[in-house]
Amino acid sequence: MSAAPAEDGSAASVRALDYYDSVQPEAIIHDVAIIAPLLHKEARPRRRVPAGSAHLLASARANGLDPHLLSAVIHVESHGNVEALSIKGARGLMQIMPATARAVGLRDPDLLGDPDVNVEAGARELRRLEARFHSLPLVLAAYNAGPGAVARFHEVPPFAETIGYVARVLARYRLLSGAGS
Repeated sequence: MSAAPAEDGSAASVRALDYYDSVQPEAIIHDVAIIAPLLHKEARPRRRVPAGSAHLLASARANGLDPHLLSAVIHVESHGNVEALSIKGARGLMQIMPATARAVGLRDPDLLGDPDVNVEAGARELRRLEARFHSLPLVLAAYNAGPGAVARFHEVPPFAETIGYVARVLARYRLLSGAGS
């Protein structure tokens, strides 16, 4: 029995449908058994922190930062996902690397899973970078690519990821602070 083409009519869609028409039901059940847990993991609700949480406001104030800036960085870094983990090992709301956590005074990087600790570490890092670079685009570039890259280029490094990151954070910051309206 030949399968009708999928809505997009592509050859790949037809081949995929033909494959499932030709295999035994046990193989389909096996495929579903492998894929289903992955889908379930992706579908599970993630813990999120509200943009105006009391600790975010306190961390911003304690570090002389605009809370809208912290919210913008959190949005771009993790979309507010408390459990975010990058493939490079950055953790939490503000995607803090363990070495960065130690550099800003956090003795136990395992505490980065705590949203309050994570936001405080991120705020300290932003303050530290601001004291060094004195320019918000450079601070954000250093937060993303590392201070060494910004020091080497004396501007936002010519990395597509970093250029995009700086633009996204600045756009979100303008939106949250009402500066663009």
